[in-house]
Amino acid sequence: MDKWLSELRVSWVLHLAELEGASARRTFISRRLQHTAHSWALALRLIGRSIVCFTGWCSSREERPPASELFVRFFLATFLQILPFVDVVVALDTIDPSSDHSAVSGTGSAVASAHKFRALADVREALSGASEEAQLWDWWLRSSSSPDDAEATRISGEMSSLLLAKLDKLDEAIIRDTRDHIRAQSMSLTMEDDSLKISGPGIHKVTRSVISCIIIVLSTSYDRPALVDPRPPTAHEASLHGKDDENNASSIHLIMRMMRSLEKKLTRVSQSSSFLDDSLRFLFLINNFYFVWHQLRTNRLLDAPMQALTRQIDGYISSYLQAAWAPVLKPLHDNALCCFTGYSAKHKFESKFEKTYAAQKLWKVPDPELREELRTAIINRVVSAFTSFVDDTGIRPSSKLNPEKLEEMLEELFEG
Repeated sequence: MDKWLSELRVSWVLHLAELEGASARRTFISRRLQHTAHSWALALRLIGRSIVCFTGWCSSREERPPASELFVRFFLATFLQILPFVDVVVALDTIDPSSDHSAVSGTGSAVASAHKFRALADVREALSGASEEAQLWDWWLRSSSSPDDAEATRISGEMSSLLLAKLDKLDEAIIRDTRDHIRAQSMSLTMEDDSLKISGPGIHKVTRSVISCIIIVLSTSYDRPALVDPRPPTAHEASLHGKDDENNASSIHLIMRMMRSLEKKLTRVSQSSSFLDDSLRFLFLINNFYFVWHQLRTNRLLDAPMQALTRQIDGYISSYLQAAWAPVLKPLHDNALCCFTGYSAKHKFESKFEKTYAAQKLWKVPDPELREELRTAIINRVVSAFTSFVDDTGIRPSSKLNPEKLEEMLEELFEG
């Protein structure tokens, strides 16, 4: 076993096992996290490849090889040596968001660290692949009618259960760390420091952090490195490619949970005292959810929620238009077709428009495509309503606010 682990370049797990106490193990791993996570993930992929080769060789033979039990025992023993690393990594990321201690104790800013999250994602991806291959081996053994495979089948079932349990533990750690990071940002919003308060509808730092985590998890899942093998795959190995879809589906499920946590957070922020103006609140939600949508589209990741996100953004845009511009247009819709009321409606409209325009010109929509989409929607609503009002009443618009001037001014919105 020692030689096998050395060939896999994870002989350090033997030293890890010899350390006394969880604190000593966390200290050992935290000082070399990237190296240990990378070598561990590579070793697990090599182990998975060995399982594929063995089961492929067995399936090509007419008779069951007598060594099945020995091989499955050997791989179970290997997993028992290397899987404690998962427990150590998970413990590293158990944090108290209010603490400022180091990552060794699992506190402070460790959760927000991109390199730490990358290590978790790498470990999870490798473990997910090995789990799928072990389950396929278990299924192959269970399909055997030979009583000689009974013990091997029992051991393979134990091995599959062990891998699945560790995978579940990693998933919960990733979700927990994401929530802890969101909670930490929530706590910062309650502080009295004005620099931490939200002053506009821009992209929230939690949104950026969670999207970074999502991209890491999904890119790790879809970019699983292949081991070079010059020979063409056997039919047995080709059947494993279908497992990639299941592995990706597992990652998508994990990411959807992260996105639901983000959605709850953004909704709570939008309902805070920072957004007394409903139109500003909706613009904040538009900016943040559009950022999520744009990042997923740009990175060509996670097609599943795109339509739902699009509908959600469209709904927020409609709510924003209603909150921000319906009151501006109300005098135009309420006027009666007489000269005095028409002029009064025109003055009320101009007053409301200038006030709304002055405020929203200073609001920021960072994405140029979204900025143009919002401007177009506002122009279509405001200019068309004012043009209809002018045509219906016969009142001549002032040179200060005619339809052309309105459109020109609205094209300046959201520059910040």
